[in-house]
Amino acid sequence: MESSAATLSSILDLAAGRRSNIGTAPTIASLLDIENALSVLPETVPSSGLGTEEALKFVRENIVPGLATGQAGPRYFGFVTGGVVPAAEAGDFLTTIYDQNCASSLASSVFQEQLVSAAVEDRTLEMVLDLLNLPGEKFAARVLTTGATASNILAMACGRDYAVRTATGNEEHSVAEDGFAGTTVQVLCDRPHASTIKAAALVGIGRSNVIDMGSPDGRGVNLDQLESKLSKFATSFEKERKTAFVVLSFGEVNTGEFSPNIAVVRELCDKYNVWLHIDAAFGAFARLAPELAFIAKNLELADSITLDAHKWLNVPYDCGLFFSRSLSLQKSIFGPSPNAPPPAYLTPAPNPNAPPRTPKLEAAHAIPSGMILGIENSRRFRALPLFCAILALGREGYADIVSRNVAFARRIARWMHTGPGSRWYRVLNIETGAVPGEVDLNVVLFRAKDDCEIDMYAPHHPTGSAALVNAINQTRKMYVTPSVGSDGRGAIRIAVSNWMTGLSREGEMDDFQVVTNVLEGVMGTTSGTASS
Repeated sequence: MESSAATLSSILDLAAGRRSNIGTAPTIASLLDIENALSVLPETVPSSGLGTEEALKFVRENIVPGLATGQAGPRYFGFVTGGVVPAAEAGDFLTTIYDQNCASSLASSVFQEQLVSAAVEDRTLEMVLDLLNLPGEKFAARVLTTGATASNILAMACGRDYAVRTATGNEEHSVAEDGFAGTTVQVLCDRPHASTIKAAALVGIGRSNVIDMGSPDGRGVNLDQLESKLSKFATSFEKERKTAFVVLSFGEVNTGEFSPNIAVVRELCDKYNVWLHIDAAFGAFARLAPELAFIAKNLELADSITLDAHKWLNVPYDCGLFFSRSLSLQKSIFGPSPNAPPPAYLTPAPNPNAPPRTPKLEAAHAIPSGMILGIENSRRFRALPLFCAILALGREGYADIVSRNVAFARRIARWMHTGPGSRWYRVLNIETGAVPGEVDLNVVLFRAKDDCEIDMYAPHHPTGSAALVNAINQTRKMYVTPSVGSDGRGAIRIAVSNWMTGLSREGEMDDFQVVTNVLEGVMGTTSGTASS
């Protein structure tokens, strides 16, 4: 193999250059660059390899220009996407360099050579709980995942098994081991995210058993209907063989709004002995900002929680988190079968000649293996970038990112609602949430006004909002995603979660000015009347 020093040096130069210009990089590639990247993809495996330097040269010259080069930048507002803080980027380099397999083991004790990576992951998860002021002793089952979808799969499996055990009265029953025992499990939700529906499909619950119990006013679960369902399932199980658990949104994906009646739902779940999962992929981090604490309360009432670190914690893709109050339940689903011994190669061999363990070693050996708490057997050391980021930023650093992002979103919303942008735009979530006259969090849901001066963008056209999304995104100066309003008509979403957004950067135009210039420009004006 050829020397990699020059190759690594060139990659570091690329990383440094990208870091310095990401604020001005186009949010998406041009169509020409995309077509070029597609056209040069090899159709067969080369008989003789190009070598490392030539292979990377090919990728840099042909593939990289076709990527969404500004996706980690300050004006990429799609998919609630965070960027990558410098410490997390460096931590990700280290993760690749040392290439640890954080598989641990299927036994109660991890392999000694993996003690440090297991301890770093566990401590990182503890630090996230600490950041969010959540009780670590309650959420003893915790694991890093590939993202919110994987975390919601864990949640669906835990809720599924808990529901069947409770309904059948058999605390030892395991759906993972013995199947559903003729039971239908429903997931009763408040505006479920698509990943919840996918997760229900993957764990055998079925997409049709995900039931949106949203109230008519769009503000949380319909409590009367929820109790009616839970009561019916509890009293007629022997006849109908149906049971359920509950999933709530903590930062709904289209509006950023929170389920307002979590405490009451918790009471109902306690009354009927029902599992409560909260999908808090990005909304949980509102708890970092003191001024948002009143809308981000009651997360601790959940039995399990989904989070995404590659959103507001601004670490590289992919990194999700899952917390649960039941270590035994999670182990019974994702651990080895109790009816068969685990593979020998996944079980540390006892060492009778090992010296006595120190307290620190004993504690590290006692950490539950990620292999028996999650989906993957082989696991990337994805804790390290997050660990580095938390050490670098601390509580105050993350609180600043959240507060600044929310302030930016609210400033955009005001510009559209009562400022110069009200000439063309209507904000759909500024009067529906918990904060009077503001959007609740970091999401602005909007569309063109009904009497829009450019008729093709008007919402009475079925493709009006889609046309406006395309016009905005083709500027390559900002990026938004399509959505839908409560009336079923098309809408547009700006989701602000990048650590750079709103920061003053030398030699660059202010992000707010760039955004308002784009929003004015697509309406046929370039007056530059940014205010608010």
